[in-house]
Amino acid sequence: MFGCGTDGTSSNSVESLLTIKTKQSKVNSLKKKMNIDFLVKSDYGTNVNVVLSDLHMAIPLCAIKSVDFTPSKITLDKYNQEKDVHAVVVFEDECIPKSYNIKGKSILTLESKSNKILFDSGSIELNSTIENNSTTIASEDINSTPIVNDVTLPIVVIPNSLKNIKLTSNNKNIEISIKVFKDVIPYAKGSVRVALPDKVLRGVDVGSFDSYEVPVNEQGVAIFNYTGPSNLKGLIDSNDLSSVFKFYHTENSANKQELTVRYDIDEETYTPIDYSLSVATKNSDFSMGIPDIEKTFSVLIKDSKNDIVSDINITKIEVESQNTLVARLLDMESKELKDKVELLKENNSNFILVSKKLSGLVPLKVTVEFKDNNNQKKKLSTVINIRVMSAPPSAISISYLGTDQDVERGKYEEKLAVSVTDEYGNKVNTHPYISLGAIVGYAVDGRENSAKETTTSKRLYYGKHDIDNGLANGFINSLDDALPNTTQFEDTLRSDVFKWVKSDGKHSDKLVVFGTGKNYEAMGKWDFTKIDNNTLKLEDDYFGINRDELFYAVGHNYYQDQCQDDGREWIGSTDSDSYQLDDEGTVIISYKYDYHLMGKDSLIWVNLNGYQSDTGEIRRMGEVVKHTLRGKGLISFPEGGYSLDKNETISAPFEIWHKATNKHYKNAHFAYDIKKGSNCKVLGVQSSNNYDARTCRNGYSREGNAYVTFILQAPEDKGCTFDIDRLLISNEF
Repeated sequence: MFGCGTDGTSSNSVESLLTIKTKQSKVNSLKKKMNIDFLVKSDYGTNVNVVLSDLHMAIPLCAIKSVDFTPSKITLDKYNQEKDVHAVVVFEDECIPKSYNIKGKSILTLESKSNKILFDSGSIELNSTIENNSTTIASEDINSTPIVNDVTLPIVVIPNSLKNIKLTSNNKNIEISIKVFKDVIPYAKGSVRVALPDKVLRGVDVGSFDSYEVPVNEQGVAIFNYTGPSNLKGLIDSNDLSSVFKFYHTENSANKQELTVRYDIDEETYTPIDYSLSVATKNSDFSMGIPDIEKTFSVLIKDSKNDIVSDINITKIEVESQNTLVARLLDMESKELKDKVELLKENNSNFILVSKKLSGLVPLKVTVEFKDNNNQKKKLSTVINIRVMSAPPSAISISYLGTDQDVERGKYEEKLAVSVTDEYGNKVNTHPYISLGAIVGYAVDGRENSAKETTTSKRLYYGKHDIDNGLANGFINSLDDALPNTTQFEDTLRSDVFKWVKSDGKHSDKLVVFGTGKNYEAMGKWDFTKIDNNTLKLEDDYFGINRDELFYAVGHNYYQDQCQDDGREWIGSTDSDSYQLDDEGTVIISYKYDYHLMGKDSLIWVNLNGYQSDTGEIRRMGEVVKHTLRGKGLISFPEGGYSLDKNETISAPFEIWHKATNKHYKNAHFAYDIKKGSNCKVLGVQSSNNYDARTCRNGYSREGNAYVTFILQAPEDKGCTFDIDRLLISNEF
């Protein structure tokens, strides 16, 4: 099996001793996507390490658009002779596969010598099920809610022919068609927006669009009409050679696709402009705030010698706002707000733009008519874009997008979208920074007799039900003091509630405060020191008023596994301490966590704390959501369920496992359906769902492994089969 190359590596085409066994395959209702789980097993023996990579899949009579394997590299060694693989296959057209073939490259290693062998599974039969769009419902009466996994968002696609556009003349008109897809099929809902380059804030002419947000038509296409800059030669002479525009669907601002417009005039055919038109404002800052903020601009026209055109030659200056929902122009004479105004017929003539309550981009079209040095009538136009900034942040939302897997680090990776708006409903476009984290383990409530967490101890968590029913009352007290870091937090209804919390050392607990929207300035995560068993002193600055009826919890970013003798912990973390919001007031954040945190109820917190440039104020606010960590799905064993002979009665346990990795699903709840076609009689059901999720000895396992056991009975005259499917995680508490 092994050769004697100088580097201990050889390449042979001997028969592979790897085998593949299909576990399950499901095709979505559109027949455009298949999820398949299969087992890779090594028969080389425990002394041989096997690495299988460069995986490819072929499916007869199906045109494959993409295949994503998890994991993409499979390692089999003395500790693990078989491994589960999950693949997502996207088809170009509708298809129901009947068989498939896996090919790849395997590297075999024995005592430092290696051999490369091409792997070919051969044809493997498939019997795929077609998924429907029905809602999964738990078949038990448990105090938990099934949770649907990944959310699919629309994406935009720019045709290759339009990704790089060359402009060779001024004011050139171009039609730009942006395609939108969702679940690999055209998506005919919502709208597409275009984001302009930041240089527009310096008054640079990048051209203009008839509309900066275009509805998607029935074919899943948004059509933009673009007009190029009015003076390409001037831009090129100033070393401005291109502009990059970013297009995105309004439901998915994180997916921005770039289109580049390059300036490349033909010197032989280009007609030079002898005159230039420019617009200036204080500090060259082409942005402004809201509401009712005024900003002054001036218009200047020069000839080819850079001399200012004489006022006597100017016959008309006109300015038009092309987004009057956001800002209008002030008529200097009538003092009324208008869509279009005429200015004094002189250079450096001023005009004033007045914002309303909406933020966004305001294109201003400036047109000047004049007579040149030969007394010939001339007309010049330019478009400048004014960015109207949002008001201070006032509300935060946290949305779940989906879950990936970091196989190399043994983590699930949850994608979360954080969005921030102001009091007028605008998406915050001032680019503030936020921080994000999570509580996954909870402190012990002070009503307990010990600080030791057990499988029955009360978590220090008080939510809406507790506050509404007078069981608790979180109160933030600024002590009527101008000093921001003297604020205290207490529960006015519960004594000794913080008796067991830790406020020093590396395992310090954190306070998270949540509730209704009016309390945003008090919400989020707080560091603290404990004054007494009922009062915490907040270490962070608080700039708000006294507030009560606050929901709250105290905990930490690790989960103590009480079912293991070694006291191990499971943790979650983010990649950065801070994140900056984009123009849409949104940022996508990855929260990575150990596999065994799947199914645990976390409190995801967001803090926004920073300087608001347009008001000169310090703003602090936050948000907290209770979120069950989703993982990558569940499977049950034994696969295929149970078959009973006639008149047979058995106990039929199903163990619940992670779908994406070879691990038990533990200390967590789940939901399921009885598979269609199951025809055994169910005499009784016992499940780990009947216990607190933290329970170790749950009637089947001593380590908190999730399960459901059915007492099944076959009819007297014939056999029967029984299985479960559509497994989903449920909330922990």
